[in-house]
Amino acid sequence: MSTVIDDVRVLLRTTEGSYRPESVDAARVLADEVRKLETEWETVDVETSIPDRVFVRADDLLARIFGNLLSNAVEHNDAATPRVLIAVEPGPETVRFEIADNGPGIPEPERDALFDRVESRGSTHGLGLYLVDRLVARYDGTVELTETGPEGSRFAVELPAASSERDEKPPEDAAMTALLVE
Repeated sequence: MSTVIDDVRVLLRTTEGSYRPESVDAARVLADEVRKLETEWETVDVETSIPDRVFVRADDLLARIFGNLLSNAVEHNDAATPRVLIAVEPGPETVRFEIADNGPGIPEPERDALFDRVESRGSTHGLGLYLVDRLVARYDGTVELTETGPEGSRFAVELPAASSERDEKPPEDAAMTALLVE
């Protein structure tokens, strides 16, 4: 129940008009989420190809994208040892994150509505991928299922690249304050 409430809170934040993107080290955020996954699921085998630092335009909710995709890769996996592959490809305009698993794949009837809010998802509350989609859209990025089948699924998230400096614009009245001080 607390997970559902937390997800609803995050969804409410995605509709706020006060969102200000900033430069976030996605490599650090993703590495933190991988550590959480390995702590929660002792039998998971995780392979990563993550640069030391890679910055995207996002906010503190970025971890929810990675956390939900990583959790799904294990929770919906029927392999004796769930395997998760993570690759990050920085580019000049976007950063591509790929998360693949060795699960059973996503059944064809579920693929078209994969990122929709669905009322009945069995034992899950059906907010995970919907939340991922909403957050990625908030960051002007894209998320898609690029592969699925009996050997597993692969999701790709592309987010706008950022410099290591803060990318947010200062408030309009900050320039006025600086002029008044000088």
